[in-house]
Amino acid sequence: MYIENLSQVENVPPGKYAMWFPTPDEACFTESETRKHILRVYQALNGYESYVFASLLKDFKVLDEGDNRVDLPDSLFTVYLKEAEDNFLIFSASQEKGMRFHFPVENTSTFYLISFWQGYADYVETRRKMFEENGSPKDSAENANALGWWLACEQVILDEEKAGRLVGIVGTVFI
Repeated sequence: MYIENLSQVENVPPGKYAMWFPTPDEACFTESETRKHILRVYQALNGYESYVFASLLKDFKVLDEGDNRVDLPDSLFTVYLKEAEDNFLIFSASQEKGMRFHFPVENTSTFYLISFWQGYADYVETRRKMFEENGSPKDSAENANALGWWLACEQVILDEEKAGRLVGIVGTVFI
């Protein structure tokens, strides 16, 4: 799983970073493997974002071991990351959009993108199951906005692509 291989860095190379972007293997977001895994992530996070956010911040060495829950911030929070194989990426979090990973558009392979989102979906689903089995209380409804945001975003993209207008990029961050 890729999460365990990530470490925080001060900077990432400048460029365009995104959650998804078209490649020869995934030219259409609607039919992409990546889309399916991103949806899995948002569904699994729903109600348990504060736990997973705390867990990720600990993994990235941004948070001490003590806190088990951290509410997502109102404004955008970012962490620059490097994967063991010199792959750079950006983690972002906010109340509105939830927790997202953004990859360099210029040099991220389709295989890596799909593998990462699949691994992250597995990571989140495993943690959700653990929280449910432990009887952990869910996040309050006022802190559970991300799934609704993603479903609305995804619907706009699906409508655009159904009308024949392929989407060029999803979830962009510029550095």
